[in-house]
Amino acid sequence: MILPASAFIFPITYPIADIITEVYGFNVTKLVIWSSVAMGFISTTLIMLVINLPAPDFWNNNDAFRTVLGNTWRIVIGGYIGNIVGSFINAILISKLKIAFKNKYFLLRSVM
Repeated sequence: MILPASAFIFPITYPIADIITEVYGFNVTKLVIWSSVAMGFISTTLIMLVINLPAPDFWNNNDAFRTVLGNTWRIVIGGYIGNIVGSFINAILISKLKIAFKNKYFLLRSVM
């Protein structure tokens, strides 16, 4: 079975976001979400910059790099739209449920 790395990383991010929202509040969670989006776009910009730089004479694999990493923008934009929407919905729900449950039953709230 072949799985992308995100299949292992994604299930870890939501519990971490739940804990950050629980401990530090919604405003800090917003900052973390936007920071992760900014870092993703910075890394994608750097990848695209490196792909489009002229390769040295001894390097023969530049076309392979363009084939593998050339669609990075499309993947990142689609992924981050989903991540932004999902993360904000998750953070809002955790914040509202914290108020509704009067700071009790964190495990129940984090599963909802």
